[in-house]
Amino acid sequence: MASFPSLITLCGFMGTGKSAVGKSLSLALRYQFFDSDREIQAREARSIQQIFETEGEEHFRKIEKETLSKFLSKNEKTVLSVGGGAILDKENFQLLASSSVMILLSANVDEIVRRLGHENERPLLQGGDRRKKIEKLLQDRKKIYSKVKIQIDTSGLAIDEVVQKIIERLKKEYP
Repeated sequence: MASFPSLITLCGFMGTGKSAVGKSLSLALRYQFFDSDREIQAREARSIQQIFETEGEEHFRKIEKETLSKFLSKNEKTVLSVGGGAILDKENFQLLASSSVMILLSANVDEIVRRLGHENERPLLQGGDRRKKIEKLLQDRKKIYSKVKIQIDTSGLAIDEVVQKIIERLKKEYP
């Protein structure tokens, strides 16, 4: 596994398994694991939902960009999990694409709805029909998400199955 990239970024929509897969992948590769959303919450001493409610999405995206820039300047042999909207920012996308191998995790709408259940900590899904909001957000992000070269559909797969698919794909891309 010495030929694997030193920094792997897992991106994609909420509920696709970025954090859980990231932890497991980092163990399999003997890499560190870094979750940008958890780092932001620790740094701000409050939840992402609270940040959205008090300062708004624009402020959150500013903190997210600062966190990613600082992290990418000093880490290697790391699996990085970023929030579902992180790569929507052009600068973030370019920074991640130039510093790491990006892997987009995806899932079908039914799977995302099931995985998110009734959790209420997703600011972009507050109020109204969650399924419709998920469908709209996925449609809005489709163009950007499609730019990520390596894509893994996690629908119906266990975490270890997703990790195996990622490792197999990395072996093909980085023999």
